[in-house]
Amino acid sequence: MKKLLLAATIGVLVSCSNTYKQPSKNPAIVADVKNESRMLGMLTKEEFIVVEIDGKFVTYFPNVLVGKRTNRVFQGRHELDVLGSFTRGIKGPFEARALVRVDFLPGRTYRVNGAVHGAYIHFWVEDALTGKLVSAKVSARHAFGTSDFFAPPAYIPPVRIN
Repeated sequence: MKKLLLAATIGVLVSCSNTYKQPSKNPAIVADVKNESRMLGMLTKEEFIVVEIDGKFVTYFPNVLVGKRTNRVFQGRHELDVLGSFTRGIKGPFEARALVRVDFLPGRTYRVNGAVHGAYIHFWVEDALTGKLVSAKVSARHAFGTSDFFAPPAYIPPVRIN
C-alpha cells in the first residue's frame, strides 16, 4: 500500500512539474495571448487553442469556453504548441497541431489564429489590436479528432510546411 501511495505521489509531482505557470499580470514584462473561437454557423465552428508554451502543458480548469481564454507570457521568444479544431455541420471535430514561434513584446495582446484550407489547418499569431502577423504561418494536415476540448487533446505531431 505504501509503495502504491508513493508511486501515485511521484506521478502527480512529475505531471505538475511539466505544467505551465502563468506569470502575474505586469504590463512592463508580460504579454497576453488569447485563444480564438468562432462559430461560423449553427453546427460549424473553428477553435485555435494554446496547449503548450515552451514545452509546458497549459491547463484550463474548468474546460468551459476554452476558446475565449487568455494566457500570459513573459516578453521574448516563446514556442506555442497550438491545437486547431473545426467542425463542418455534423462532421468533425477535425484537428491538427503545430508549433508557432513568436517574439512577444510586453504590454501587448496577441491572438492565436488560423484558417482551414482543404486538408490543412494554417496557424499564426497576430497582434490582437492591429491584426498584423507577428509569426510565420505554419501548416499541419488535419485528421479526425477526439478531444472537442472537453477531454485531454489527442496528440497529433506538429508538421512545418513551407
